[in-house]
Amino acid sequence: MRIKLNFSDPLSISPKLDQDKLVFHIKHREDYFISKTLLINLHSNFTTLTKNLKRQMIDNDFTKFVLTSAEMAKVGVLNSFFSTLLINIIL
Repeated sequence: MRIKLNFSDPLSISPKLDQDKLVFHIKHREDYFISKTLLINLHSNFTTLTKNLKRQMIDNDFTKFVLTSAEMAKVGVLNSFFSTLLINIIL
């Protein structure tokens, strides 16, 4: 399950070194949260989820461009690494 949150003021989320915490309570778990393997309802011990929130960025065209560029650079570096490894194994 993935949940996307849109904050009205993203720069106010975890602005300092201490991270804010998001707490998510599942009140009605029956029939919505079923174990994939056992096909039983979610146990009551797992109805509260907590997650530390990283510092947020404003969702605009510039940040989308930066994030896309970073992902492309990551793929490029991985491809270069594996290409070099493959060449070294062959030679």
